[in-house]
Amino acid sequence: MPFSADRLRQARLHRGLTQTSLGEALGVVAQQVLKWEKQISVPAPETLARMAQVLGCTTDWLLELVDEPTGYLYSETLSDTERQFIELYRQGELPELIQRLVTELAHGKVQKDPIVDSPGKSNVTP
Repeated sequence: MPFSADRLRQARLHRGLTQTSLGEALGVVAQQVLKWEKQISVPAPETLARMAQVLGCTTDWLLELVDEPTGYLYSETLSDTERQFIELYRQGELPELIQRLVTELAHGKVQKDPIVDSPGKSNVTP
């Protein structure tokens, strides 16, 4: 579930906000908004929730889970794996898990065990 830098920029411009004004509304500096829009980093779950409120869209739309800015993804349409990834993202654990996986892939140390056992738990320690 990728955070959409393009959708962030689109919604920000639609609201007539600059990176600075959005940053102020979110309690971050403009450079952080720039990093999100350049796909250098992703917002924390609580920041993403506030961002959606400020921009008048849903977090589901910012995460490219739905096509409409005010649409929601309903849990019955998700696979177990998708639910686990969403739960990890909400708990703020997904970025660390992805970073660890990328590092292990780069060093050829990927285990055959599943990465995610259940929401909130991973076989890979950060």
